[in-house]
Amino acid sequence: MGRVSKKQAMSSAELSALFTSMSMVLDSGVTVNDCLSMMVQDAEDSRFKRVLESVEKNLLEEYFLYKAMEKTGGFPEYALGMIEVGETSGRLAEVLASLGDYYLQEDGIKKQAKSAVLSPLLLIAMMAVVVLFLVYAIMPVFKDVFRQLGVDLNGASGNALAFQAGNVIMIVVGVVLVLLLCCVLFYVFSPAGRQFFNGLAERFGATRDIFYRLDAARFMGALSILMTSGIAMEQALGLARQTVSSQAFGEKIDACRASVEQGEPFEEAVLKTGLLRGVYAKVLMGGSKSGSLDRAAAHISKIYFEEAEDKIDGLIAVIEPALVSLLSIAIGAILVAILLPLIGIMAGIG
Repeated sequence: MGRVSKKQAMSSAELSALFTSMSMVLDSGVTVNDCLSMMVQDAEDSRFKRVLESVEKNLLEEYFLYKAMEKTGGFPEYALGMIEVGETSGRLAEVLASLGDYYLQEDGIKKQAKSAVLSPLLLIAMMAVVVLFLVYAIMPVFKDVFRQLGVDLNGASGNALAFQAGNVIMIVVGVVLVLLLCCVLFYVFSPAGRQFFNGLAERFGATRDIFYRLDAARFMGALSILMTSGIAMEQALGLARQTVSSQAFGEKIDACRASVEQGEPFEEAVLKTGLLRGVYAKVLMGGSKSGSLDRAAAHISKIYFEEAEDKIDGLIAVIEPALVSLLSIAIGAILVAILLPLIGIMAGIG
């Protein structure tokens, strides 16, 4: 059985490239088996090629493409569900093209999220270097100078207290920087860390709206593809739910699906459960009345993605100046605390 490790799971960019390429080849009348063979021969990246070879090998044992991909362990559940829909409905090429577009958008969002994490990480690292330089290079020099000038840095004089305050500030800043750096590294390199901090971000006011918009964009985009493929709304809601990361949003989808199963129209169930906010629910209602519910869902998805990208850019624009300001204030306080004893001594000499 051809199976890849978790480390070889396909990235969003690779999924987009794979599905788009397969869609184009299948549109030309080539069979799935021949399509995979052609792509394996053309693949240059060894990791990407190994995944394709695993799919091709599994396809010799399985009749369906989604089962062959499932055996590799390198494809997300949503993609497998969509490919199953495409195969059973006879619209595999169309579904693969839609998946290519979906994962292309997903890759763009992930790159923005990495940028949002990387920029603060670099700034925190720079702040840590500056503080360490002050602690290990500047402070010993000033201590020696003060001792030579006869200043008791362990006493209760104003100069001594100012110098001690500088030490305390540096310790506090250093501890905060280490904690921040550990948190960022935990988020970047640990799946458990990402899950933990994503959960916090979903409840934090400044980032909660971003997560909502991303979930809404993924959900409506997937739903549009499924509706276009002629899938029943109950099944479409179940498949589209797999694209959502927020538990709260997922619970709203479950409530909406329950209402639809009881015979309530989808657009009314959306309004009832609060799945979409404000004008977007009305856009969906308008799409239903005009018989273009799938296009309305795709339009809402596009708007939500664009708004999420704008909010991520805005958050990055706020975080970077804030960190620079905090660094400037901390270093300024440290330098003032170091220089005050020296200023007092110079004033006494004068």
